Amino acid sequence: MPVVVACGDGKIYVYDTETVAGPQKEVRLSARLRRTIDSHGSNAVLSLAISRDGSTLVSGSVGRDIIKHDLKTGEETGRFVGHEGYVYSLAISHDNTLLASGSGDETVRVWNLKDCTCIHTLTDHIGWVWGVDFHPKRDILASGSNDRTVCLWNPLTGELLQKIETFEHVYCVQFAPVSGRFLLCGTSGEKPLRIYDMEKNYSEHVITNTKQGGRVFSVAFSSSESAFAAGSEDGHVVVFKPKAVGGVANTAARRTPTATRSQAEDSRANRERANEAQTQRRSGGFCANLCSCFGGGKSDHRT
Repeated sequence: MPVVVACGDGKIYVYDTETVAGPQKEVRLSARLRRTIDSHGSNAVLSLAISRDGSTLVSGSVGRDIIKHDLKTGEETGRFVGHEGYVYSLAISHDNTLLASGSGDETVRVWNLKDCTCIHTLTDHIGWVWGVDFHPKRDILASGSNDRTVCLWNPLTGELLQKIETFEHVYCVQFAPVSGRFLLCGTSGEKPLRIYDMEKNYSEHVITNTKQGGRVFSVAFSSSESAFAAGSEDGHVVVFKPKAVGGVANTAARRTPTATRSQAEDSRANRERANEAQTQRRSGGFCANLCSCFGGGKSDHRT
């Protein structure tokens, strides 16, 4: 699977990669640019998703457009039209048939990935929708918003299955990629990592020893579910390992600095949300995404 990078200048870069051994058991990623995609013009690209079969790349931008590409050739193969706000998050279902998108227009949309038609517009959120993800085994779509809730939907019918009150802004969500048992959320507040157990009536575990500062904008499980990572506003990534199989208690394994990122401000937002976005622009160092190398073929908001 290549590494795909989205940028504020509207360009998407596709890299071929290989891992090489570094000093002290460190593993480094060697990358070679394969191609540049500029379908979004000058509109900053905020979100990416790659289909599980590696054939399709979908990207969303501040221009409110969602564009489908052939990942092998880079050619545009379709557009998903309908959002009235920035497209902050994208996810493709595990059977490669559905696309979900979360937007600054406070809606989640479910699309037919093949023909780009909108199947459902989900409207229970009353804030920007920052994160979306599909359950790997069940017909469940999760969405997280700065209205301080996580919504669980049936993506086939559009039915709201459950609304979870987090009492903090939710910036990203991801299901455990194999079992789907746990839903990992990055939030604001002093304890910005929360895990919900799908098999125990959505019981909440708040992770306290994050060793991170500020909001958590990105999370990712390892493919084996033996670890997960969180990228935060202070520009670091922390990797956690559960103490036991099936457990959610954790210890921090590694803290790694990341590159500086920036975020655009939505001119249609009210004063409170505009102030929040401006604060993020000034922070100058937050980790906005963890790529598919660690957690799977999706990417929440900016890369």
